[in-house]
Amino acid sequence: MVNEPVLESIFSQIEEAHSVSPNRDEITVVGVIKNQPTEEANKLILSGLIKDIAENRVQAMRDRTGLLPATRHIIGHLQTNKVKLALSLSDMIQSVDSLHLLEEIEHQSEKMAKTAKILLQINIAQEACKFGAEKEQLPELLKRASEMPHIRVEGLMAIMPIETKLAYYQAMYELFEETKIKISGENIQMRYLSMGMSSDFQQAVSCGANMVRLGRCLF
Repeated sequence: MVNEPVLESIFSQIEEAHSVSPNRDEITVVGVIKNQPTEEANKLILSGLIKDIAENRVQAMRDRTGLLPATRHIIGHLQTNKVKLALSLSDMIQSVDSLHLLEEIEHQSEKMAKTAKILLQINIAQEACKFGAEKEQLPELLKRASEMPHIRVEGLMAIMPIETKLAYYQAMYELFEETKIKISGENIQMRYLSMGMSSDFQQAVSCGANMVRLGRCLF
């Protein structure tokens, strides 16, 4: 169940970490409701502290009924055959990790006459077991995205290794800042650096994340 004192404590920890962060942007907390009953997800939204929610799987978002209004994110690996459904159910797709996926999102968004808000997922630690583009691929992805009128890139996302190392967080923040300076345009607005989950959100925020994806620690 959602424990409001625990929730307030988490936000206090985020505020403390933010006080030493190089990124002064407001922190967006995305509540990951994977495997949680809709009733508990709604309590999270009703707390007033969480305005964004996320599911790992598109099918799980589809099967939700009775969920209160909130900004909806897809954060898990997305197959191209699920893109149309993801676009119909979510406000942001955080896990765009390839040109092939980018092209399919553009294709389906054009057919739906909408603009897709996305984050580009980077595998900063180059882990074979994780999805995400290599950081060297980012310039090409952004170049191609800039030519797609139905896509808006709003930042970067990363899933850190279990054995968290400060260098990975710092490298993601540096990549985010470098990209923000070098590349901008009508459909590329580097607003969000999404990194940090229940086990490492303080470290992520202190290193420059302005979006964290919290699940287990909220419930």
